[in-house]
Amino acid sequence: MPRSVADVTATMTNVRLAEAFLDRARERLKALDTLRNEADYSDVIREARDIVELCFRGMLRIMGVEVSRYRDAGEVLNENVPKLPGEVRGQAERLHEIYIDLARRKSLVPPEEGVPVEKLLLADADRATAEAEWVLQVAQLTLDIVTHRRASASR
Repeated sequence: MPRSVADVTATMTNVRLAEAFLDRARERLKALDTLRNEADYSDVIREARDIVELCFRGMLRIMGVEVSRYRDAGEVLNENVPKLPGEVRGQAERLHEIYIDLARRKSLVPPEEGVPVEKLLLADADRATAEAEWVLQVAQLTLDIVTHRRASASR
């Protein structure tokens, strides 16, 4: 079925915008090491949450879904799971759990008795960094499959 010029243009725009979101996420990921080395663990967690948000926006954009700045990208992604490539759809639950976990860490709970706050925050920062890295990999996989840079196993 022939595609119109408008369809091709929209697809190209979506690809470029998705790539831009993922490029921004990669740049922010590099900054996490610096923040961690400065013991700025709460900022590591905040930045990781922003990285996940950028990845979700990139994943949605590559599927042709535009997210208003007033909508939560995690909720919109959750609503659009059926549009994800099969390989990525299988990771939807973990993606959602990571997003909820990072959102929950906005307000850190009081530490347990006898456990230094720095150790708790360091562990949280390391976990947030690992989660952001994983989400970026999944977002890149989504982009690669949709743009046919990598064939989907579900085809």
